[in-house]
Formats: sequence, structure tokens, C-alpha cells
Amino acid sequence: MRRIIVIIAVLTVGFVVSNPLAAGRATKNVDVGDDYFAPDSLTIKEDNRVRFTWVGENEHNVIREEGPRPYFESESVAGSGFTYTRKFKKPGRYTIGCFLHQDMDLFLRVKKRRN
Repeated sequence: MRRIIVIIAVLTVGFVVSNPLAAGRATKNVDVGDDYFAPDSLTIKEDNRVRFTWVGENEHNVIREEGPRPYFESESVAGSGFTYTRKFKKPGRYTIGCFLHQDMDLFLRVKKRRN
């Protein structure tokens, strides 16, 4: 019986450590369309990720226009299916855009994680 309890405890700890949702980390999805981000406003917690997925036909990229450093920039890619994932480690307000289309903006708020 004791051996079964130990096995269950080890499996539970392994699940919590390996599962990003159980550990409080999450990935939010944003579509990169032809001249838009969807959604165009998003709130996440620090150490969460945003996955950008190209859904249009035109060439786009993803850049940090304003917000906490460091600067980042994805590749410029045309067509659907490309993805770019970014982890946000610093709380603050970010403006994310496309260098090729100045009117494309995503307003991202990264909240401090509470322990």
C-alpha cells in the first residue's frame, strides 16, 4: 500500500512540473490577418506566452513598438500557417505591431504574477 501511495505522489509531482497550465503558465493565441490582429487587445500574466498565427495572404511580421525591453521582431512572412511564439517576462503595457503595416496594433497588458 505504501508503495502505491509513493507512486501516486511521484506521478502527481511529475504532472504538475511538466504541465504548463498546472504550473500557472499559459499560451494565448492571436491571429495575424491582412492588416489586423485578432484580438487587438489582450491581458496575460508575466511568463505567459502569446502565439501569433498568420491567417492572411499578405506579408506581415510582429514587432515590439512600445513597452518593456527587450526589443523583438519576428520574420516577415506572407501567407497562412506561419507561427511565432513569444514569452513575456516583464510586466507592463506593450504595443505590438507589424513593421510593414503601421496601422496594425495589438495592445498587450502583462500583469505581475502573484505568489
